[in-house]
Amino acid sequence: MTTTHAHALTLVCTLFAALGCGSVTVTNTGSGSGGSTGGSPGSGGSASGGQGGAHVCGPQATCTHCNNGACCGDSCCNQGEWCDTSGGTPVCRCGSAGACTDGNSCTAPLGGADQCGVICCQGNDCPLSRRAFKRDVHPLNAAEIDQVYAQLRNIKLTTYRYKSEPASAAPRLGFIIDDTASEYPINGDGNSVNLYGYTSMAVAAIQAQSQEIAALRAEVARLRRDVARPRGAGRK
Repeated sequence: MTTTHAHALTLVCTLFAALGCGSVTVTNTGSGSGGSTGGSPGSGGSASGGQGGAHVCGPQATCTHCNNGACCGDSCCNQGEWCDTSGGTPVCRCGSAGACTDGNSCTAPLGGADQCGVICCQGNDCPLSRRAFKRDVHPLNAAEIDQVYAQLRNIKLTTYRYKSEPASAAPRLGFIIDDTASEYPINGDGNSVNLYGYTSMAVAAIQAQSQEIAALRAEVARLRRDVARPRGAGRK
């Protein structure tokens, strides 16, 4: 892996961590058996990855007191969450993070009941990504990808604390919407981060850098051939 590729991959991870406390919380799971990557399982409602191994994210035949979610000790997890029993006390989780709060639900990218979720979100913030849910689909060409890459480079990262937090709170890392010109990382309310758009900008950056790296490699290969060619070769 080149240094440039490593920086690009680090950028993706930084985007998730930099969001602070917005309306969307990203979590990470593995791929489910028979399902898609990102932790969405196939039939049966279980997925592998995160903490605790195989996960059950829906009602269980062995549990009689939970109708919508997985049993977790004497409590019930919300739909899409799983019960982490690796510690002393069973804890509901969405992916590898905690249970969803503030009206958010643990949602899988493909949607559907009994699937292990990977993101706490609500309403339009939930990034369903099947073509069936979308219209006006337009694949970006190379020039448009370069434009998105440029917009991402212009996003100014800052550290900050929310006004409601004490001065002793750990500083957060992220961007200030007021200082951001690109519309892609901003939700329609103008106040919260569009995590799906923000991360997709990082994907565009990786794609643009991959093209730059490929062009540089081709140029280096050509120069090496020129240097290795005997002096006067090819001349008549």
